[in-house]
Amino acid sequence: MVTTSALDHATEELGWQYRRPVVAEVSINAAAPPAAPMPRAKLVITMQGLPDREITLEGDRILLGRGEEADVSIDSVFVSRYHALIVHDNGQDLMLDLGSTNGLVVNSRRILRRALRHRDLIQVGPARVMYFNEHAAATAGPDPGETICFARPGFPHAAGEEDAGALLAFGRLDTSG
Repeated sequence: MVTTSALDHATEELGWQYRRPVVAEVSINAAAPPAAPMPRAKLVITMQGLPDREITLEGDRILLGRGEEADVSIDSVFVSRYHALIVHDNGQDLMLDLGSTNGLVVNSRRILRRALRHRDLIQVGPARVMYFNEHAAATAGPDPGETICFARPGFPHAAGEEDAGALLAFGRLDTSG
């Protein structure tokens, strides 16, 4: 059994600078009231318009995909084994596309990265995933790191998109050739 005093002795002997933080003693009589728990986000998943399941986001990351390793498994050939990841970072939930074949659509926009907001509608293959977090609604601001996917070779087209040659480009068209 390793005790804290043994760890302190070992760090001193090795010359390390780390010290355990001093914990202030709290009197039993002066106990503070328990803080209200932070409301957790949840996902409501529907398949073909029918309710499928409801998942409370717990932990720092949630993997969505077809594989057995996925925290949220969606059994469909249109869902990649490791399709998307929801990461809890700095008090917000970030949705990241993990290079999935069919992409990730949030509120009818293809994204690669997005800070999720209350009532965002996420499409993962045939599944529709609604994100609920009222705390995110209160603190929502523009996400400077949001990445929208305009075009990618081999990427399927969304409803209403034109031919496969559509690509967003910046600059001036050279017509002198």
